[in-house]
Amino acid sequence: MANIHDLPIELLALIMDILYMNSTRKYSLTGVRYWVDNDLSDPSVFPCSAANVCQLWRHIMAAVPHYWTQFALDLALKEPLPLDALLWSKVLPFKVLIFDSRLQFSNAQDNTDGLPKEQERIAVGAITKALQPHLQRCEGLSYDVGYASSIPTLVFALEHCSEKLERLELDFLHDDREPTLQGCGPRFPVSSSHSWSFPELKHLSIDAKTFMIVASQFSLRWYDLIASSTSVALTLEISRHTFLGETDDGPNAQSLSQFFHYLAELPLVNILTLRDLSADPCATKSNLVTLKQPLAAVHFEGTNLSRKFLSAFFKAFDLPEDEATFVGCTFPSNSSMESSWGLTLKSLPMNSRFERCFQGWRGDELTIDRCPGFNDDTLDILAEISGYEDCCYASRVRSLTILNCRNFSYQALKELVLQRKRMAPILDFVEEIKMLTVRGKVPRITKEELEWFEGNVTTVHMSDIKRLRTERS
Repeated sequence: MANIHDLPIELLALIMDILYMNSTRKYSLTGVRYWVDNDLSDPSVFPCSAANVCQLWRHIMAAVPHYWTQFALDLALKEPLPLDALLWSKVLPFKVLIFDSRLQFSNAQDNTDGLPKEQERIAVGAITKALQPHLQRCEGLSYDVGYASSIPTLVFALEHCSEKLERLELDFLHDDREPTLQGCGPRFPVSSSHSWSFPELKHLSIDAKTFMIVASQFSLRWYDLIASSTSVALTLEISRHTFLGETDDGPNAQSLSQFFHYLAELPLVNILTLRDLSADPCATKSNLVTLKQPLAAVHFEGTNLSRKFLSAFFKAFDLPEDEATFVGCTFPSNSSMESSWGLTLKSLPMNSRFERCFQGWRGDELTIDRCPGFNDDTLDILAEISGYEDCCYASRVRSLTILNCRNFSYQALKELVLQRKRMAPILDFVEEIKMLTVRGKVPRITKEELEWFEGNVTTVHMSDIKRLRTERS
């Protein structure tokens, strides 16, 4: 039987082109192709999926520049792509991810699977040095490694990247830096006056220490950078820091209250994501000014996002009027959430107390996704209606979405719908549920249950709706 490597090079090249075509789509107006899958860490994504098969395939693909407008350099591979891969896109713009796939499911307390610190620093430093001459055509630069000392500074990246930059991520597991701006990453020359303007920037991910130092030492250029990106939907992600207490208010202040002040001074961003931030008790006891500064949509993420940090945050800020999302974290009991019309709870711990989030919240769109603690008790809480709005739970919800939750019953859901339907004409702070979505890995619904919901809710979307309608017909 013939081996695939015995095929003519021309036929192998045609196979690679088919793989490329299947991985991209064409804009109808311009004819320009764009990538369908932007998760560069996925080993099945082209071009790395094919280039890592063997030297022959890699050699064939290296001659086609448009294959290399996005790719990843994985530190975990025994035979990673050579640094020459940075040249394969020729003069075309490109996006690159430098990461260690062994760390994708690790946390800051567990880095046993990654490279040793010094070995990682040398490997990532060599990649960054090779990247530097090409950063003027780089549209996406992402690091996701074990140690902060391995990656370049934010200032270095902003000084050298193209104005067409769309995505910049400087992520790590361990912060092993000195408490100075240049304590992060290899020492590369940095200009002191170059302006920062990235009008195409859509996503910026940095740690909280970097955020505070750059905001204090480069304040005008920093806020101009954020303001210059408001023509597009900018997501700013700030992560990985523990606030230990109040320090001085000098130019290098890194206290929790100073962090909140820097947040309040930000120009409007589309989404602010706060991930894996925590606070020592003494950091929340003094000098926390109540700012009440309106924010854009906020996402709270990470198992290490502490309740004490969230409590301090909600004391200092109004929740955004658009949307708040909690992913994989707990939420505090003192959160004031009445101003947010959209609330998403995703991958919350089993012991989460949902009533803490629902009480006093007056939004109208609620989404529960992958929350094992969402059960009939939670639905009973939502169904409780008293004569005072402050004592009710999410009483203004009109759109309820339940995704990938297995531990509730449709009987409890029916009782919630009925109770809201009864009370809505009587109390002006109670809304009838008009849209109900239940999809993903959820309890199996019967034909009779589906018919009941369709008769009592205006719009119904269910996982089994096509199957049950086919059975009825």
